[in-house]
Amino acid sequence: DAAIADPRALTARTAAGMELRRAMAAGQSVRATDVRPPRAVLRGQTVTLEMTGPGYVITTAARALADGEVGAMIRVQAVATGRTLEARVMRDGLVSISG
Repeated sequence: DAAIADPRALTARTAAGMELRRAMAAGQSVRATDVRPPRAVLRGQTVTLEMTGPGYVITTAARALADGEVGAMIRVQAVATGRTLEARVMRDGLVSISG
């Protein structure tokens, strides 16, 4: 009795680099709803907060208040001031605000 392939399953190439949203059994088909882009920032992680504008770049330490993949907007709390800000995830451990 041959198994029928799931037409909604991702190919290995399409799923490469993605992160599972939940635990899955070995051999189970992976669908688009089962994966997400990898998180570059994790909740509670200390990140570099970069604030940029015409002619300046300021960096400071912040704590991520949510997980986020590259391009996502997340809330962070500046370590020095305790101020909560919205910032865009740029890469692993770096978030940015443009002014």
